[in-house]
Order: sequence, then structure tokens, then C-alpha cells
Amino acid sequence: MFKRFVLAGVLTAALLMVAYATPQPAAAQATNFTEKWAALKAAAQKEGRVVFKIGPSEARAFRKHRAEFEKILGIKLEIITGSSRKLIPKLLVERGAGRYTTDLWLSGPSSVYSLLIPAGAVEKLQPDYLFHPEVVGDPGVWFGDGFPYADPEQERQWAYGADPDPQIWYNTKRVNPDDFKSFQDLLNPKWKGKILARDPRISGTTGPAGFLTEMVGKEWVRKMWSTQKIVIAPDARTGAEWLAQGRFLIGVYGFQRAVKAARRDGLPVKAMDKTFPEGVQVGMGGRGFQAMTKAPHPNAARYFGNWFLSREGQILYQRITGDNSLRTDIPKDDVSLDDRIDPKGNNWYDWKKTIERDAAQQYHRKLLKELGGY
Repeated sequence: MFKRFVLAGVLTAALLMVAYATPQPAAAQATNFTEKWAALKAAAQKEGRVVFKIGPSEARAFRKHRAEFEKILGIKLEIITGSSRKLIPKLLVERGAGRYTTDLWLSGPSSVYSLLIPAGAVEKLQPDYLFHPEVVGDPGVWFGDGFPYADPEQERQWAYGADPDPQIWYNTKRVNPDDFKSFQDLLNPKWKGKILARDPRISGTTGPAGFLTEMVGKEWVRKMWSTQKIVIAPDARTGAEWLAQGRFLIGVYGFQRAVKAARRDGLPVKAMDKTFPEGVQVGMGGRGFQAMTKAPHPNAARYFGNWFLSREGQILYQRITGDNSLRTDIPKDDVSLDDRIDPKGNNWYDWKKTIERDAAQQYHRKLLKELGGY
């Protein structure tokens, strides 16, 4: 009798295990998501707000359309802006004092990976934080052949936007783009003393530094810096102005957004939008999603994040910024032709290259120290 009772119990447990291990029908999965989403939305709206850091250019667009976001989500948006280099030390001091003020960190990957993640300030996004089926249901809806994680561990940093980074910007009155067939043409002696660069040692230029070092080559990088008398601009905006004024004729290492802004103002500067044989960097820039640990509004942060990375969120993001979302399943009518990614191109997706970017930056630091004067 006792043996039959034990056997029946074992069989019941086994059947339950099989039942739970069996994939749920699509209708059941949809019901589970709907219920989970409704509960999260209610909790988020009870908290009432989400606080996030975002780059200056995107912050302007978000603030301009804040009412639209808040109407859709039912929560207030509190936006912090500024450079990660200045804001991260302040954030870490606050957290060290037990003050947790920020829910989300929307920025490029480098400083987050080197400073915030080691400090335990960034949540894992998988397996639970991101759960919206439009976000994590199919890796094929994202550019780059898989989910667009920007950290090597594939856990905490998610790239949501990127565009082709042409790597060369020029004064349209003084430079003929037909003179360039390859990055090697930058080594022509006639450009000596006329090339301006952003500093490849800072966090905002690790993508270009990585691409140029890995795809064009260390020998090319060394020749550029040792023979062409390159000058480092104090910042991207000033560099774009200097190019427009003709103080320098060519810019390298990351003037994309500054040159776009200058061009909109009618200044004679432009990206060299040609495809060179060395390939194309597709750069995420500051468009990375990170969730903070000990967030003051955890439900609102998670609700905003899952919605923002969904189709609806990314369609709105593209419309208000003109930037290219990494989602492949949404219209690109709001994105200029120059900013669209060719899925068949020789693309160097910089969010997949954290280790290579860091190694390239270290190479540049060592090289510029060796050369002196920088």
C-alpha cells in the first residue's frame, strides 16, 4: 500500500514537471504577457515618473515631445543630460552616499562598461528585465545578426540606434571628394597640417578608433599620426566650425553629429559619404540602453524600457530624432538615406566590438604618448 502511494506521488510529480516543461500555446503566452504588461503599467503609473540620462541632442527632441511620451505612457519623464564623463563621477558619489536618483542611463557603451558596471550600478537585462515579445522575441528584428548587446557578456547594455559613420568630414569648398578612393588617400602629403581629429583617447571616440585600427590597420594609424601633423579639436562642435572656416580641411575620429548640425545651418561642411574598400563603421554613438540597480522608480523604468525598445517606441524615437533605430521591422521614412544601414554592406558593428574598441583606445594612448605633443 505504502509503495503504491509513493509510486503515485512520483508519477504525479513527473506529470506536473512534464506539463510545466511543455511550451505553452501561443494564446496562453499572449495572455500571460497581457496580464504581466497590465500589472507593470499599473505599478509604473503609481510610481508616476521615470528619471533617465540621455545625450544633449536627443534630450532636446525628448523634451520637445515630452507631452506625447507622457500621454502614451501615463508617467512623467524627468530628463538629465550632459556628458557621461562628467555625470558618472557625480552619480557614483551619490550612490556611495546611499542616494539613488536615476532609473535609466541612455548613452554610449564605453564609460558605462568601464565605470558603472564595475561599480554594480547596472542591472542585467536578461533573462527578466526585458520581456516584451517585440523586444526579445526574435533576434532577427535587430540589425547586426542578433540581439544588439553592447557588452561582451551580452547582459547589461543594449544598442537601440546606429548609423553608418563615414569617418571623414571635409570642407566642401576646398576638398574634392573624388580625390579619395580609400582611407589610404588621407596619407597624401598635401593634407599634412590640414587634418583635424577628435581625441581618440576619450570615451566618445572609441568606435572610430576601433574601426580605423582594426579595419584600416595599425600601420595606417601610426603613419597618420606620425606624418600628417594632426591637430586635436577641443570638442566636436568647435571642430566642425574650424572645418567650415577652412582652418582645417578634413576631420577624422567622430564629427558626425556636429557636422550634420553645421550643415543644417548652411556651413560648407559635409561627410564623405562614400563606401571605401576597408568597410563601414556602423556606430551606435550615445544610443545605448542601460537600467540602473536600486532605481528609485523600478516599475516605471522597466515599463518605459520595454515600451521604448518595442516597435511603437522605436517608431516614435525615429520620428522625433530622425535617427536610425536598429529595429529592422519598422518603416525608415523618417531616416535620411545617408543614415540608413545597408544590411548587405561590409559593416563593422561597433557595439559588438567592446574588446576591440578598448584595445584600440589603449593603442592610441600609447602611440600619442610615444609621439609626444598630444
